Amino acid sequence: MEFYEIKEDALLLTKTKFKTFGAGVPSTPKESKQAALIDGFVELEINRSFPSIQLVVSENVKSTLIIDDKEILLYELAGDYEPVTISIQTISLWDMLLKGECL
Repeated sequence: MEFYEIKEDALLLTKTKFKTFGAGVPSTPKESKQAALIDGFVELEINRSFPSIQLVVSENVKSTLIIDDKEILLYELAGDYEPVTISIQTISLWDMLLKGECL
């Protein structure tokens, strides 16, 4: 699991949570300020900013985006193993209402 905040038109990765260290997971990430074992999860504080996030959606892992307790099931919206980009955009009310440009 990854946790992000919106900061200055970017996505700030604040922390990650995972069950175990393994392939592709750094054991001592340079960006991490703190690592802790909480409720069976390894938690790392990261605090790294990204202009966008690219991920590959997987039905197997049930790729899900959660915003303010609202779950968006990406694996139901995109094809299995389809790449998705998440970014911050300012959309006018006009575009949202008349053009249907919203989440």
